[in-house]
Amino acid sequence: MAKAEASTKPQSFKQKLDEALAHHRGGRFSQAEQLYRQILDVYPTHADALHFLGLVVYQRADYKQARSLIEKAIQQNKASPLYHYNLGLTCEKGGMLQDAEHAYLQALHLKPHYVEARSNLGNVYRVQGNLNGAVAEYKPVSYTHLRAHETSLHLV
Repeated sequence: MAKAEASTKPQSFKQKLDEALAHHRGGRFSQAEQLYRQILDVYPTHADALHFLGLVVYQRADYKQARSLIEKAIQQNKASPLYHYNLGLTCEKGGMLQDAEHAYLQALHLKPHYVEARSNLGNVYRVQGNLNGAVAEYKPVSYTHLRAHETSLHLV
């Protein structure tokens, strides 16, 4: 019987995470938050649950708590460019521009062609008054979008 319980527990966990993500994507943040917290009650270091809960909290503009949750997710999975990118967003919105810069740079270290991270890093540099840095980040982004546009024109 213990074997059957062990095999159903991960399935119910996955179902709970999938349900939380469905609520999250559907804009039902309080339901998503409740499910993420239930997951964390059982698995307190689950990186995805920490990360996604951080994004729910971000939606409420509680950037300090969102940052804390996303940083905990990063402690569990340092190799996720998405986690670093969302940490950058959180820090940027919270006015912590140096921390946002660091997070975006880490996302780009992990995923060099991360267009959104590069664009947001350019925005941070612009706000900091580093126009040369901003232009240096925007150029590859502009080129990438131009190439995508050219490709789509050729496909039409």
